Amino acid sequence: MMGLPPFASSTRNEDGWLDASPRLRRTVLSLLFLTGLVLRLIDLTDQPLDFHPTRQLRGAILARAMYYELQPEADPETRSKAMALAATLEAQEPPFLETLVAWGSLARGEESPWLARAINAAFWMGAGVVLYRLARRMMNADGAVVAVGFFWTLPFAVFASRSFQPEALMVLCFVGTVYALRRWHETPTWVWALASGLLAGLTVLTKGRVALMVLLVVVAVVVSRRGLRRAPVEPMAWAMAAVMIGIPSVYYLGVIGPSSLGWISTTSGDFLWLSLEPSFYIRWLRFTDSMVRLPLVVFALVGTLLMSTRSRAMQIGMWAGFVVYGVTLPYTIVTHNYYSLPLVPVVALGLGPTAAVILAKVSDKGRWVKILSLGLAALSVAYPAFLTRSALVGNDYRGEAGGWAEIGQALPTDGRIIAVTQDYGYRLIYYGWRQVELWPSRADMESFALQGHNADPDFVRSFNQRTAGFRYFLITNFGEFEGQPDLKAHLEANFPIARQGPTFVVYDLAADE
Repeated sequence: MMGLPPFASSTRNEDGWLDASPRLRRTVLSLLFLTGLVLRLIDLTDQPLDFHPTRQLRGAILARAMYYELQPEADPETRSKAMALAATLEAQEPPFLETLVAWGSLARGEESPWLARAINAAFWMGAGVVLYRLARRMMNADGAVVAVGFFWTLPFAVFASRSFQPEALMVLCFVGTVYALRRWHETPTWVWALASGLLAGLTVLTKGRVALMVLLVVVAVVVSRRGLRRAPVEPMAWAMAAVMIGIPSVYYLGVIGPSSLGWISTTSGDFLWLSLEPSFYIRWLRFTDSMVRLPLVVFALVGTLLMSTRSRAMQIGMWAGFVVYGVTLPYTIVTHNYYSLPLVPVVALGLGPTAAVILAKVSDKGRWVKILSLGLAALSVAYPAFLTRSALVGNDYRGEAGGWAEIGQALPTDGRIIAVTQDYGYRLIYYGWRQVELWPSRADMESFALQGHNADPDFVRSFNQRTAGFRYFLITNFGEFEGQPDLKAHLEANFPIARQGPTFVVYDLAADE
């Protein structure tokens, strides 16, 4: 058996099937670990376009700029251009992952955006190790193995945790926070209190939007440990809160304060009214079902009720935290599936006790029932793993780089360009080394309408206002172009084609002047 991270065995409830067979437990854990790791490393060096390419390309653009800034032998013009293009991106969370990729690229001697996949795979698998240690303090080995198996092999989690995004690091920090809080609940020392606050602060620093979810978990654990009346005067609780709030505040309020306030307004404040609509919750349930499957969520809720009092309070805090988190982000929680990644460890831990009850019943049956149950369990992992693998190898994006580089080279340079293009222009920035302004997509228009900004009914007037100062209109996203018939008809009727290729068209807006 190859060496694996130190899976710990700790506090048990009732011994389960796998408690009685340490060798079987280690074998199952090893197979689950290897399955999850291999899935995340499939097609490792393909372009970062397999999952939310807009978000991945943003990270790649930033990492490229850092790489050329660190590279002492880089061409000065290339370095300057890479940094200038990165500077056009609005500041968001700290670029931890981008920095690691840049240093890794420097060590390899060439730009290597695929390193983000390997790094995030390590983060997610490490989070699973911590989750297993946490689960063993909450349930028997049967439940803990099911929990970590779900966490490592869920298809949605596989795709999301190999993406060039900071979410995998955020989940690692979040799971670490919950583990530290559990240890503080069991042994309320300053060491575990400060560890909880530090990890909570790092979680929020990595992704500021999860602040309320993390805060509610901390509150639930403190109230469970000290009681509702004593919790407000618990000095260790205040220390946790101070560290948790202080760490991200330095960055989000001190370093990028205006950007943070703008993000809160555009992603939360402007859409809060949606949380008052019953249809929002239907959409949220349907969206959740596409990622985690609602029957599993129900089983996880049942498992929460089966937990001990200590564990149940913490688990309820996580459920409540996720609900509040989603309600305060009512637009993105039903449009961006990676916003739901914090739900994965919550469901995983909830599934454990339910699975433990089922496996306890199985262990009382005969040999053939046990063998059949093991077969079904293996199939429940193997089948989605096979589908995930097929989806990963079935899409090859390696040709994208050359195609977008050609578009970048073909674009005119004697005037500003506005465009209907993929991924907010990031493909053109990253592969074509060209920046363009964006004509709003249909999704953008829907978002504007939800925010109360209705489109001008006079299309020609709106077109003239949006294109003022631009010389050319670029089309690369023809599906979006066809979906805006007014725009298509206006361009084709009034402006000649300046340049054209198999994957792009450029209209000359100045031809009628």
